[in-house]
Amino acid sequence: MVDGGARQILNEKSLRGITDEKVVVIFGPSGMGKSLLSSRLAQDVKIDETDWVLHVDLMEKRKSLNLSISLDAIEQLAKLCDLKVGTFKFSLLENSVRNAKPCKLVVIFGGFDLVDVKCRQVVMTLALALSTTQ
Repeated sequence: MVDGGARQILNEKSLRGITDEKVVVIFGPSGMGKSLLSSRLAQDVKIDETDWVLHVDLMEKRKSLNLSISLDAIEQLAKLCDLKVGTFKFSLLENSVRNAKPCKLVVIFGGFDLVDVKCRQVVMTLALALSTTQ
C-alpha cells in the first residue's frame, strides 16, 4: 500500500489510524485480497472511529459514473453512493466534504484495478477534487 508515494505500509495492522491521510491507494497483483482488505478497512473504520465511511465498489457502480459530463465532485460521489441531490443525506455529505462537519468523511474505492482506463480517470479526478477539501 502506498499513500501519496510518501509512505509504504506492508501489513493490514498498519492501516489503522490512517484516516487523516487525504488519499490512500491499496494495490497489488490480482488475487491478493485487495477488495476484501478495502471492505474490512471500511468496516473497521466505522467501528473504531466516528467518521462517515463510504465504501464504493467500482465494479458494481462503474455504470453510475458519469464518464462524459463533468459533474461536481460531491454530486458524482453522491451518485456513486445512491444519495439524491437535495435530500438531507446529500446535505450531510456536502457539509462533511466541504467542512469535515458534522463528521469527517472517509471514502474507500474498491476494485480500481478492475475497471477500464476511462473509469479510473474519473475516479482519480474525483479523488483529487475530494482531497482538496477538508
